[in-house]
Amino acid sequence: MKRILLLALAAALLAACAAPTPSPTSTPNLTRLAQQVRSTAHAEANQKTRQALPPTLTRLPTLTPNPTYTPYPSPTPAFTRTAQATAAPQSSPTSAAAAFAQFAKNAKILVYEDNYQPQGEGYWIRDALDAAGYRYQHSGEKIGDFYAALQSDTDWDLILIGEETKTLIDGEVLAAVLARMDRGTPVAFETWKTYTYYSHGMAELLKRCGVEYQRKWTRLEPLAVVNKALPLAKTPNALPAVFEVGADQGYFKNNGDYLKLAPGSKAQFLLGRYPTRAEDYGSAVLCQDQRLILQSFVQQNYPKPSMLLLWQNYIDFLLRQRLAQKP
Repeated sequence: MKRILLLALAAALLAACAAPTPSPTSTPNLTRLAQQVRSTAHAEANQKTRQALPPTLTRLPTLTPNPTYTPYPSPTPAFTRTAQATAAPQSSPTSAAAAFAQFAKNAKILVYEDNYQPQGEGYWIRDALDAAGYRYQHSGEKIGDFYAALQSDTDWDLILIGEETKTLIDGEVLAAVLARMDRGTPVAFETWKTYTYYSHGMAELLKRCGVEYQRKWTRLEPLAVVNKALPLAKTPNALPAVFEVGADQGYFKNNGDYLKLAPGSKAQFLLGRYPTRAEDYGSAVLCQDQRLILQSFVQQNYPKPSMLLLWQNYIDFLLRQRLAQKP
């Protein structure tokens, strides 16, 4: 700054010396001259200062910030119901019992029955049916009527056979029974003649059942329930653990035979000589996909009340098997 002032003063003095000499009457005003010099020096200094300063920045208008973005909440996914496999309708015990009762009431039952006491105790299979309230067609001892019914168009739901005096297990009558079995009709068959016919007329029936002839009885013997878990042993009647021998009817041929299971058989003994032997010494067997009951003894030798309970269990079980086959 001082240097600038000295340069300005020197310039002024030089200018003054170069100027023409004033007249004697005029006297230079030194004070005013000094003020001009200072004023000029200040003006030059300010100019240089302004040139040295950086340019003034123009303030931009203040921008109003955008409002803070508030994200929308993620939409709650709609409830999706997962399709479930449709379960097969299951009937309640009550409805199942009602369905069976209705079926049993109208079941088509065919009966052949002969015995040694037609004028005495009567027909025990028929009596068992009557006591339980079933409807049936009873041929008695008329083999021709029974055979005609087997050959008819009637769709029999159950066939019951009590063979004691005449012979059905050989020939065309048995063939007709087997044909009905092939069409799905369950059969309960009582005969004491296994010993006589096991190698020919009865061979097909034994083969289907999965049993073989073992030996014939030498005397009347008590029969035990071998398989107590079978429904046959408890539905609808609880069978006695042992069927005691009743009055000997004095049959002159044979009172019964023992059977044994064939190799690989799925048959199950219900009654037999010994309660712990499930593969031999059997006299009542459930077989052929549980649609055949073969009884190999004469029931008239045992108390009638226990035999009626046994036949009612036969009938109930086989009708249930028949109902299960229906759509």
